Amino acid sequence: MFSDEYMQLRREISTLRDKIICHEYLFNDLKDDFDNIVKFSPAFFGFFQRELQYGIILHIGRLFDKRNDTFSIEKFIRNAFSKDSIKLDKYLKLLQELKIYLKPIINWRMNAVAHKNYNVIFKKSILPKMNNNILKTAIDKITDFYYKIEEGFTDNHDRIDLDYLNGRMRMSLRSLIKNIKRANAYDKLILCGMYELIDESNILNMTNDNLKKQIANKSLKLTRPAKALGF
Repeated sequence: MFSDEYMQLRREISTLRDKIICHEYLFNDLKDDFDNIVKFSPAFFGFFQRELQYGIILHIGRLFDKRNDTFSIEKFIRNAFSKDSIKLDKYLKLLQELKIYLKPIINWRMNAVAHKNYNVIFKKSILPKMNNNILKTAIDKITDFYYKIEEGFTDNHDRIDLDYLNGRMRMSLRSLIKNIKRANAYDKLILCGMYELIDESNILNMTNDNLKKQIANKSLKLTRPAKALGF
């Protein structure tokens, strides 16, 4: 039987990995497809990308929060291995090494995301650069640490593969892109169904704005049914 705290830790790590997978898939792996969608609303997707990155930073910071009334990796370790001093010392030492690596991200969280440090905003104090590669590497290290903790349990239980859990996010994102592209193509076909197309082969690669320009320039002519409907 899994403890409630263990299940909570697993959910926290899995959700954190979902966030970086979302960022990786949309802005790297599916970049070509996604860029064709972003150009229709660059302000929204720019905001979405920034807030997703902030969400990752906040999530990492939350896992290492020092407050006594919050759930954190350290609190989990102290509770899970309270009766085994050897394992407790081992994992607290590994945790300290992980915290050293994550310090720049924690500083970002404290000074630029969760709180706005006065000197950072108004006196232009320089924070270390933060990008998706840094965050991805950090999450990989947190995941590796999670697996090490899991190995420390004495009771026999099947290890939960986080890649399996996070596969749902990958499938969801692929479906999202596919359906957005399909909807965009459908809109174009509806728009163009009213017109006699000069070149049908390139229709799905054209933006709606380009189609409308062609219509405005009378490069495309209304079909007879469209004329009959009063267009």
